[in-house]
Amino acid sequence: MTKLDFAGLAFAACLVALPAPHAIAAETLNAATVNQAQVSQARKAPSAVLLRAQVLLDRANFSPGVIDGKSGENARQAIAAFQKARGLRADGKLDTETFAKLVQTGSGPALIEYKIGEGDVKGPFAVNIPKDLERMAELDHLGYGSPLELLSEKFHASEALLQALNSGQKFDAAGATITVPNVRAARTTGKVVKIEVDKPARGLRAFGPGGELVAYYPASVGSKEKPAPRAFDEKVESIVDSHDGTNQIQHPHWYKGASHEWGSLIPTICANVSLLQSKPVIPV
Repeated sequence: MTKLDFAGLAFAACLVALPAPHAIAAETLNAATVNQAQVSQARKAPSAVLLRAQVLLDRANFSPGVIDGKSGENARQAIAAFQKARGLRADGKLDTETFAKLVQTGSGPALIEYKIGEGDVKGPFAVNIPKDLERMAELDHLGYGSPLELLSEKFHASEALLQALNSGQKFDAAGATITVPNVRAARTTGKVVKIEVDKPARGLRAFGPGGELVAYYPASVGSKEKPAPRAFDEKVESIVDSHDGTNQIQHPHWYKGASHEWGSLIPTICANVSLLQSKPVIPV
């Protein structure tokens, strides 16, 4: 696979809500079934195929959101964006041609083994996090609620998926080996010159020098409490290292109805990136 000339594009859309843990479909999910999964002519793709596709999309920088092996709007949008970038009919359906193009993006397995480290379990973990955003801003930090939540974030997966892949595992013992999505394999690379934030479609797109679509991420763009502007031209204010070695853009937002005092200035982590320190963010 030809690689372009910039180091690791890796965004994660801001404030994408994780679904509540619940049971995964009855199909057996493990490294053997997922890493060899193929699209058939069946009307509905099984979760092993969808899980493999989601990992491949994530590594190709067309994020399906939370990796869970299930068909949903974020996955369909990611598939459609990938199809558009590859010159296919962008209908969001995981057909054989689309799946073949995904497989061409990288040879690494979709699921791998991971040894839980001391840093994954040492905490401190947050026992009670308030739902109110202004009260959140008063905390010293927004910690993970458990090692399972930390690991699911680290591997872009739902807690329910990690539990399904590791039946009976408690996730709180350093040195234990678990099965995880292989999202840290070599990623598709390229040069980004423009980013568009699509408020109606709730997505973020990155474009290369020739106008080609090179990345897509689902995004929560504004709300009643924090309405996003229809158009602006901003630059990233700062990038800080996070616990797992990625970087994070931080930009403060005023919340609707809040008094404009320092205590009401809530820093919102918008994206994990390894590029774009001074690139404009252009909503459409």
